[in-house]
Amino acid sequence: MTKGFWIGKYEVLGRESGLFNSGGQSIGTGPLARAEDETFNRRRYQFFRPAGIGSIDAATEQLDKWQGYLAKVDLQYEGWTYDYPTEAEWELAARAGGKTTGLPAPVKDLGQYANFADVCLFNDRDPVHYIYAHREANDGYGRALSPIGNYRPNAWGIHDMHGNLAELCSNFYTKELLSGTDPNDQTLPSTRSSRLRISRGGSWCSRPEYLHVAFRNAFTGAGTPHVGMRLVLRQGERVTRSRNEIIARMEAEAKAQNKK
Repeated sequence: MTKGFWIGKYEVLGRESGLFNSGGQSIGTGPLARAEDETFNRRRYQFFRPAGIGSIDAATEQLDKWQGYLAKVDLQYEGWTYDYPTEAEWELAARAGGKTTGLPAPVKDLGQYANFADVCLFNDRDPVHYIYAHREANDGYGRALSPIGNYRPNAWGIHDMHGNLAELCSNFYTKELLSGTDPNDQTLPSTRSSRLRISRGGSWCSRPEYLHVAFRNAFTGAGTPHVGMRLVLRQGERVTRSRNEIIARMEAEAKAQNKK
């Protein structure tokens, strides 16, 4: 990576995700105006859960609405863009620059850092019995998301990089990175043919190995209670491209080629 970036301390909350569906109109400037409100932040800590994510393309296109909303309320930073993290950005943040090499703690102590498939989930047998859940660890939650910030942060102060919700990355999924190519270039033939994006970090129903900072998973984009999002703020244009944007780029390239 050649540029720095800012990454969210928490996963995007269910209520906050309304900003992506309304360009910020559904809840006005509430969360921004309340940044210093201690009572609000205590409620946020205790009751607010992160939101799952549905269509990747829809979520991608909402990023533009979010940018428009920020510009409208004078909170846009010139030359900077909100986006989903690339795989490289996500892993750097998860590793806290190298301080975390795999999991943040031995599995028996992992419940201090993450909501994952533990004894609580094993004992919560309705409507599904998660027989694979790790019965020597206890994170305090069964078949449920935990409030954000409920567990210990990593060395950079970032919460829930492991478990709770797996987090969407901007890259399209490929089993192996092609040498000599930019993994963030979403116009390559290898990415154009992919129908999968990448999720990282594991979720509330994941086994410990899925929480490892190097574990990669493919995400189809179907609505799911297992995958959510965390935003980054970085310099330059948005890296994430929706399928419609990629198709438009391909059509423009084909027209240009036909004119030659």
